[in-house]
Amino acid sequence: MCCKCDHGGIIPGKYVQCEAEEMEGRELMGLIACTIPELFDGAVRRFAQKPAVIYKEDTYTWRDLDVLSNMMAKRFADKGIARGERVGLWSENSATWIVTFVALQKLGAVPVLLNSNYKERELVQVMRISDLCWLCYGNTPGLKMDERLPQRAASQVGAGMQGLVDIREETLELRSMLGQGEGKRERILGEQNCHDLACMLFSSGTTIRPKCVQHTHYSLVNNAIATAERANMTSDDRICMSQPLFHVFALCASLLTSFYCGLTLCLLSRFSSENILYWIERHRCTILNGVPTNFLCMMSSEAFHHFKTDSLRLLTIGGDTISESQYECIREAFPAAHILRNYGLTEGCNLCNSEYSDSPRTVSRCVGRPYPNIEVKIWEAGEQRFLPAGKQGEIVARGYNLMQGYFSRLGEQPVSAIDSDGWLHTGDLGVMDEEGRVSVVGRIKDIIIRGGENITPVEIGREIMRYEPVLSARVVGVPHPILGEEVIACLMLDEPESYCEEELRSMLKVRLAKYKIPVFFLVYEAFPLMPNGKVDMRALREDAWAKAREQHKEDERYHVLRK
Repeated sequence: MCCKCDHGGIIPGKYVQCEAEEMEGRELMGLIACTIPELFDGAVRRFAQKPAVIYKEDTYTWRDLDVLSNMMAKRFADKGIARGERVGLWSENSATWIVTFVALQKLGAVPVLLNSNYKERELVQVMRISDLCWLCYGNTPGLKMDERLPQRAASQVGAGMQGLVDIREETLELRSMLGQGEGKRERILGEQNCHDLACMLFSSGTTIRPKCVQHTHYSLVNNAIATAERANMTSDDRICMSQPLFHVFALCASLLTSFYCGLTLCLLSRFSSENILYWIERHRCTILNGVPTNFLCMMSSEAFHHFKTDSLRLLTIGGDTISESQYECIREAFPAAHILRNYGLTEGCNLCNSEYSDSPRTVSRCVGRPYPNIEVKIWEAGEQRFLPAGKQGEIVARGYNLMQGYFSRLGEQPVSAIDSDGWLHTGDLGVMDEEGRVSVVGRIKDIIIRGGENITPVEIGREIMRYEPVLSARVVGVPHPILGEEVIACLMLDEPESYCEEELRSMLKVRLAKYKIPVFFLVYEAFPLMPNGKVDMRALREDAWAKAREQHKEDERYHVLRK
């Protein structure tokens, strides 16, 4: 059996070693049997009066969060929310979001983390898929436009929907709750097992129908611990937190790592370059997690040079591919910070991460080695075999970190991404070197097939990024009546006045085969983004196709893009 976390909590920096456990024939070491409420309780016991969350003008200690979540749990129980019931959590980042999440965990309910940017149709869809019993709704863009949105959405879900809970900041007023004299600490920990379902998240991928991913306490807690250990996190750290809490990267790499280490979350409701820079300087933040787009936006902001960022000791970049030139730009912009790369997905949490001992050159080229107790290999689907070092194929993973499967109460179930041998097929193309480090090349479904030739968009994008005026590049395939697909490059420019398309073409002709060179180069002020900050490749592809047809009507190459 795995080690049981005692109620004194886990000691950061001393990754718990336990007896070996057999899971599907594999020996696992260093994993703990601990629920999220137990992990949180350990932080409260060790760091009661230490700041846990700083949000807007309020600072909440670990004891404050404990008292507030106990009060909230009691209110939820009085409403009838019970153990095992699926409860939607639909809100932007806030202290109230965290209190609600912890309260639901203490009750043994299952939080279903919903994207705060959902419109009514999308909200109804995910509520139906997850078969919600309750919806806790907080501050969201949709609610600001229409206060009746939650009620209308709930009326469309069905008989299983039991009620709504208003958790908007103006409704709850956490400070007032703390002052109501209910400050006595009453320990609330329901009867839970570490292998019970802890929460559900919706995959942020670009599939038409959202997939509801189920994770246990065991997978999330152990993944958070591994993440904290790789990053050398301690209770002295302060994370500047703007990544949406409804995503697994933020959940494991920020919120749950804070429960493990007792560090402080300096929380922002959403991403804003100026607000993040101000927050870093004001609170002397030491860690900043984000996707490449976040860092590039900050660096291009006029506010960047008006704030001090020298307190940052660590930047963790996850969520999307990044070119070597972009990495170097980020490294130059934050010279005092160590940079780590992170690779993961909703279905498997964090899979790989750079290590402090990795050289900057290594970090710029790969996402690091697999976490302890997680296997990562490269798979060749055609030959049905694992590939040796240096060969490109699909990245597959196996371990404690994998989801328990997709959940859906709507008709046909999503096809499982986990095969009969327990391997999660990520859909990502990658290469592993002799030392076990993984490089992500792109998405299998993003491969462009032009005249029978397979073209990897990331390869072309990386070559384009060697051209100095380009800040960011994405390469897409659009329909072609004869070749099948044609290649288009979408660019964001750092130095528009220095950009010359013919100069870029000439550079690419030296480095790429003719069939890989884009037929058109389109310039964008900004790429369309998904809520997690990743580039929305589906939207970009559609927009690029439309732009190319419109902007190049007189071009002799236009006929290839006609419908």
